[in-house]
Amino acid sequence: MAEVSKSSNVYAVLSKCLPPRNQDDDYKWQLTGPHLASMLHAAGYTPEKQFESILYHYHWFVPYMGPKPGPNGSLKWESLLGHEGSPIEYSWKWNTAAGKPDVRFTMEGINQFTGAAMDPLNQQASIELLHRLKEAIPSVDLTWANHFINTLFDHDRSRYVQQAAAGAHYTTTIMTAAEFLPAGMRLKTYFIPRRLGQTEEQIPMALWEEKLDPDSPARAAMHKFLNSHPEGQALSPFMLAMDDVAPSQARLKLYFQTPHTSFNSVLSFMSLGGLTPLSSQQTADLRSLVAASLGANFPDDQEVPYPAAYHPAAEDNFVELPILLAGYLYYFDIAPGHQALRADAVLRARRPPARAGAGPVDERAWAGRLHGKILGDAGGHGAASGAGGWEGDADGGEEGWDGWEAVAEGYEAE
Repeated sequence: MAEVSKSSNVYAVLSKCLPPRNQDDDYKWQLTGPHLASMLHAAGYTPEKQFESILYHYHWFVPYMGPKPGPNGSLKWESLLGHEGSPIEYSWKWNTAAGKPDVRFTMEGINQFTGAAMDPLNQQASIELLHRLKEAIPSVDLTWANHFINTLFDHDRSRYVQQAAAGAHYTTTIMTAAEFLPAGMRLKTYFIPRRLGQTEEQIPMALWEEKLDPDSPARAAMHKFLNSHPEGQALSPFMLAMDDVAPSQARLKLYFQTPHTSFNSVLSFMSLGGLTPLSSQQTADLRSLVAASLGANFPDDQEVPYPAAYHPAAEDNFVELPILLAGYLYYFDIAPGHQALRADAVLRARRPPARAGAGPVDERAWAGRLHGKILGDAGGHGAASGAGGWEGDADGGEEGWDGWEAVAEGYEAE
């Protein structure tokens, strides 16, 4: 408990000095400010960096987090980030077992026009935030973000409004991530495309192909896996992410979902179907992380059962992307010029399977065990390229720590 008290010092000092703004901003600041302050303190950030990071959050991000919930808890716009619709998700990233974690969060911008005829896909707030941050942070480059906002979506808002009136369900299409690093803040942008007349659950791979660099060696390696391996053929693309830096320095990550959840399927992906075999130690580390994320051990060839139920808001919000409530997620880094294909796995950890005859799962205790496992294996035993790391993500709802994911990183193949 003493650690929690100490972690609130920076937030408490700033709260005494910063002026109130309005009911909505004050609510979001009082909710998320302590979360971020606790994470920064626990991660060992210096007091100067804690103040800097929290002030960035107060001045730049809080005003774009939308209105506070209504009297019955209803939200103006239900984001895909929080399982109950909140627009923020926090995360840590450990690059090495001995190093301190980086603190990050991802948010969806929300303003007075969100969901209205002027902005049916809720993109205006996030775009405005990105361009304001570009003016404040010299290293921010929106070349790719601007390119994909103009190629992954249609621009006839009136037709989106018509489709919504006819029953289409719109939710998150743009998210912004902030990473608080020793050298300064770094931004990333995520896009979940939504095209007019889209009747499938996600844009098919053929349409993605029109938007991506045809000459990328990493992209060619990805296609070899997608087209020639059974696990690759089961993948469905749904999201694109990029670093908001100069394109020559940025990653370009294409996210996929698969219904397969066995350890063998995870191993096949992380080894790219055997193209980059994992060592016995890497395999053991991966198996251990998967088991920790599930809260149980399963035979390598057994599919992990899907959760019986999710938070009702999540089920409603994912009505047109139901695949994201099941299976596992993966992503490839396919930036132009990259010679090696990097494969990362996002392991579900939101609801560990309940064991027969046992009572309700204590998710907080389980999350603590997973957190310890990530710390124990941070960085694993390297990848083919020597890179590696573990990430832990938590949804930021009213309680602050409502769900977890673990990310295994760092496997590359030529």
